[in-house]
Amino acid sequence: MKRVLERNEELLIEDDAEYIGGSSKVLETSKGVLVLTNKKLVFERIVGGVRHRRPEIIFIINLSSAKELKLGEPGRFAKPVLTVVYEAEDRKLEQPSFAVSSPERWSSVLGTVKIGGFAL
Repeated sequence: MKRVLERNEELLIEDDAEYIGGSSKVLETSKGVLVLTNKKLVFERIVGGVRHRRPEIIFIINLSSAKELKLGEPGRFAKPVLTVVYEAEDRKLEQPSFAVSSPERWSSVLGTVKIGGFAL
């Protein structure tokens, strides 16, 4: 899918993922696409029927408000989990977690990302 990015924003990784919980605003799990740029993390799912499919954005997390990005090790029967800790507009800490399909790619990309103005 063609992405429209802001000025000076670059796409770092786009991968199939599943939101598995950790946010007070989104309660149900959902499969979709997790997109990381040098400025934000976006999770979107595809909604609609065959003829009217469209992306629906579930999360947009600015990396400047992120406190931590961590990639957990895969379990015996589970995919690795990427967790983002960030401060929401209401000043509460949110910790949405996503099961990702390509842990090696995420691991290499996370080393290049700056969160809260600092490199990981």
